[in-house]
Amino acid sequence: MIDELRVYKLFPGKAEEYLNLSQSIAIPFRKDDYGKLLGFWSVASGTLSSVMNLWQHEDLATRERLRDKLQAAEAWRGYTERTHPLNQHQTVRLLSAVLPLSVPATSGNTYEIRFIAAHTGKAGAVARLLRDAAPAGPNAATIAIWTNLFGPINEVVCLCAHGDFQQSLKGKWSDEWAAFLRAHGSMIDQIESQVLLPIASSPLK
Repeated sequence: MIDELRVYKLFPGKAEEYLNLSQSIAIPFRKDDYGKLLGFWSVASGTLSSVMNLWQHEDLATRERLRDKLQAAEAWRGYTERTHPLNQHQTVRLLSAVLPLSVPATSGNTYEIRFIAAHTGKAGAVARLLRDAAPAGPNAATIAIWTNLFGPINEVVCLCAHGDFQQSLKGKWSDEWAAFLRAHGSMIDQIESQVLLPIASSPLK
């Protein structure tokens, strides 16, 4: 399986319009016929006026075939004609799961995604060590870890779910992250974090 993380940086003030179009047109049209939707979020901290969505494909060839079919659809062309002017910048990462995505047992979560820039040649090792550590807490869990097949090289992507984000920052989850960084931080250049809020149509709640 290949997971695809798409990040849209929208012009200031355009996120609400983009999300409305996505929920009223794009998601109902696509269903899971052009890749399985795993999650859809607005970015609450970090790069504001941004949206992320996560899809899963059987393999790269299937993704390419379905993308061609999607872009040929009249309904999809109508959607992109309305959303492209809202979009300032777009990033696509094709991801290989080291810790496959697990759905949290409860809904109402806040999500956090961490982009971990590892030293050259160390992304695989960092991802495996993070999988083994899997920081967690009473209301927090590490639910997926990936390395990049396409996108920034030497990068590990980690997705966490928080039932109470503020509690996570003060509790066991934060302590376990600190322990991981003390043990393995010498293999890492930098970490960027963004807090994500699931939209109503997101399978991950």
